[in-house]
Amino acid sequence: MGTSSDETAAEPSLWFEEPVVVPTREGEEVARLQRLVAVLGELSGAAADPLAVMRLTTARAQELTGAAAAIVAKLEGQDVVCRAATGNLTRAVGERMALDTSLSGNTARSGQVMRCDDAELDLQVDRVTCRRLGVRSFVVAPMTFGGRLRALLFVLSPKPSVFGVKDEQLLQVLGPAAGAALAHAEDAQLLAQYDRGLKRLVAGLGEAGTERSGAAWVAALRQPLGAVTLMASELLGRGKLTEADEESARLIARSAARMEDLLKPLASRGSTRTDDPTP
Repeated sequence: MGTSSDETAAEPSLWFEEPVVVPTREGEEVARLQRLVAVLGELSGAAADPLAVMRLTTARAQELTGAAAAIVAKLEGQDVVCRAATGNLTRAVGERMALDTSLSGNTARSGQVMRCDDAELDLQVDRVTCRRLGVRSFVVAPMTFGGRLRALLFVLSPKPSVFGVKDEQLLQVLGPAAGAALAHAEDAQLLAQYDRGLKRLVAGLGEAGTERSGAAWVAALRQPLGAVTLMASELLGRGKLTEADEESARLIARSAARMEDLLKPLASRGSTRTDDPTP
């Protein structure tokens, strides 16, 4: 967990619900792995809504590990901010925790899953924050995609030594899958925002009704759009991009293509006014 600046021992704990007991017998472990596969399928088909993806991730992480609660925290500057949570830790949503040199910070920097068996004894954790949240043990995993850390996933318990190696291994699989789902949802949300903005732009151009015809407006805009599309195509054609850069180039290309589609109806419009300055 992050490093807190003030000792707040008097603050009440955020009490947990009783953790679910996860069976450890071989057959039941196989069942848990089968459930993990099903969860991966859920994430791959998740809605293009970042918050929905984070909520699904916390719910399934808690279920799969038998944790008392789970949290997804997004990186914002030098801190992580809880954006989704299960159990009674839903009240922690919006809470900001500093990374600094904490176990969470080590995970963010190294990209490795890490486990704390007892927050009262582990010098790497922020004991004050753990006490306030009622946490004694937890596992933290990076949610990465395209070489970029998207968020941190925590499973937590009010009891010491609840989690083990199998939980770490499970989160090593779940973390990147959730990171990919979150990345795609965030990109889809950004593309939708671009789309709404482009629609407003095209509508505004159509209403402007200047002495330039719609075809003239389209011609004026197509040159920079063509340059954007060419740049994205050249970047993709090099084949040496990281996954994150490739995703960005594809997003740029899709945005330019969408703009072209939105401009097509405008190209057939004539001018409706003759008193306008040149755009």
